Amino acid sequence: MSKSALNIAASRLELHGKKVELVQLNEDKNILPLESESVDLIHSSGVLHHCKDLDTILGEFYRILKKNGEMQIMVYNYNSLWLHLYTAYIFQIERGIYKNLDLLEAFKKTTDGPFCPISWCYKPEVFIALVENFGFKGEFLGASSSMTELKILNRRFDAISDIRLNEEHRNFLSELVFNEKGMPMYKGNIAGIDACYKFYKQ
Repeated sequence: MSKSALNIAASRLELHGKKVELVQLNEDKNILPLESESVDLIHSSGVLHHCKDLDTILGEFYRILKKNGEMQIMVYNYNSLWLHLYTAYIFQIERGIYKNLDLLEAFKKTTDGPFCPISWCYKPEVFIALVENFGFKGEFLGASSSMTELKILNRRFDAISDIRLNEEHRNFLSELVFNEKGMPMYKGNIAGIDACYKFYKQ
């Protein structure tokens, strides 16, 4: 949607000697200039959680994807250290930044800069249900942690013992376990901000 972003993408592609058609979309319409059922694979990483009309976009994805075509999607994860520790504790309580904002509004400001207009996060079951409403069948593949999350991991005990932090966040942090690589896990999945999904058009 951004001409400057497309210019950056073109420069990067040129560095790698790749020829790709880049198309600038109208954010208010979100109509993809592709034939119906013409696409085998849709890959979207770190984009959909910034879109203001996700329903239209998912409808377009369904239209252009071939039957049994695949979608690979990464969106921000609600079940993450970023939300429960970084935003809810370090920003809102410890630093007192965004303390008067709703949690998800504060989350938006901590992800891609304080002036980022849209930045959502989803619980896996909620995002799967949302996408499946458009005729897809999907699964949550897991999540990955950012370096920011791993660097603040040792603050979880401060957060758990601070009664100013909402019980939901303290419970989340208390339930973390660690896998064989030392990665923080929540209910069997890495407790990171980047949640990955695979969907098929039925």
